Amino acid sequence: MRKEIKIALKVLIALCLVVGMFFGAVYAFLFHPNFTRSPMHEESENLKYFDGNEEFHARHIADKEYLLSQNPQMHEITSFDGLKLRAYVFNNKQNSGTVLLMHGFHSDPLREFATLARFFLSCGYNVVLPFQRAHGESEGRFLTFGTKERFDCRDWLNECAKIFSTDKPLYMEGISMGCATVLMASALDGLPQNLRAIVADCGFTTPYDIIYTVAKDEKHLPLSSLIVWMGNVCTNIFARFDLKECSTIDAMKKNRIPVLFIHGLKDDYVPWTMTWNNYEACKAEKEIFLVKDAKHAICNIIDYENYTSRVLEFFKKYDW
Repeated sequence: MRKEIKIALKVLIALCLVVGMFFGAVYAFLFHPNFTRSPMHEESENLKYFDGNEEFHARHIADKEYLLSQNPQMHEITSFDGLKLRAYVFNNKQNSGTVLLMHGFHSDPLREFATLARFFLSCGYNVVLPFQRAHGESEGRFLTFGTKERFDCRDWLNECAKIFSTDKPLYMEGISMGCATVLMASALDGLPQNLRAIVADCGFTTPYDIIYTVAKDEKHLPLSSLIVWMGNVCTNIFARFDLKECSTIDAMKKNRIPVLFIHGLKDDYVPWTMTWNNYEACKAEKEIFLVKDAKHAICNIIDYENYTSRVLEFFKKYDW
């Protein structure tokens, strides 16, 4: 009898260890930016971001160096839950309006937006580049895939209105998780009245959907449904949000701000069909721009001329 009890205890301990290791792996899968965060990514990692293309990477480096040479102000606000959030602020003497740019998962504002930020500055716009919570210069233990970041985005929009006043147009753009952030924010109350248009580049629909898609199709992980279920346990316990709590589809049904949707047709991380679903759900004025040869989050690099002209035309269309 004692031998059987010992065997049962060993089996139970082994099961607990397996479950604990699996739980820890899921936690790391969801929140690994918290372990690797830095103000900006190393250029060796950035090269991978640009699909290994040396020409694109060289342009990125030149644009980033140009922006940093402008000595941008590091501006700080406090989030609704007490975090210090920071952003680069570029004050343009022409003051044609302001563009808020929200970066994505495990990224930083200059990696995703150096080229676009330089373009917007050349067009006379002020540019604000926040570090999302739990990234780089901003505080936070956990990112929440847009769920809490939407409130941060709203606060940054209102801060833009304070810094630059409301007598000029305000626009916002997000890439990937930043795209989900701006779309979710668009349905919130309390947005500044001079917010005129949104650019939504390669965003997902819900945190649950994208985590399941990445686990199943990009990481090829077994038991993907179990991973997402346990991931939702993690997010509720540690980060205090639910993966199904907020949806860009629901936000688009409420949103009344014009949206330009953009996605690369070769995106193997966030399916372009998620952008199509957001586009179809959107009740505001809208356009869609699909880039044939672009992978995830690099449409503005692959098709720079068409991308920037479409965005600028969209902004002008909804100017004062």
